[in-house]
Amino acid sequence: MFKYLLAVDESENATRAVHYLANLTKLRSDLDITVIHVVNIKKEMGKMANSSTEIAQIEKEVIARGWQILEEQTAAFRKLGIPVKTQLLNGNPADEIAEFAKLNDFSHIVLGTRGLTNLQSLVLGSVSQRVLQRSHCPVTLVK
Repeated sequence: MFKYLLAVDESENATRAVHYLANLTKLRSDLDITVIHVVNIKKEMGKMANSSTEIAQIEKEVIARGWQILEEQTAAFRKLGIPVKTQLLNGNPADEIAEFAKLNDFSHIVLGTRGLTNLQSLVLGSVSQRVLQRSHCPVTLVK
């Protein structure tokens, strides 16, 4: 059994990563797939610092949106009758993805690239680059 961790967000590349892994199940029936999405509640609260929205409401909305993203991104698997597990995590996406993969002994990580410009990538870094650096197992990046 091969344990695959698929990290998703709202990007088109994440959707392509979903389809990549769904197609891979046609070739290999022994895949155990977990799909995760990482929210960063602290970061979202910082964005809304001047807002009149209460902290508990912001947290509730961020979590609800995270589950909605998981629901939307796993639709392709459900449509094909492929069972997947889902997990919503909170924190820095790259750290959470790499740590979750290691703690749960995944054999492979799949994620889409976000397509940052060279300047954005230089200044901000990228989740996919940090996952590659921190990962204990092979990583497939889908563009």
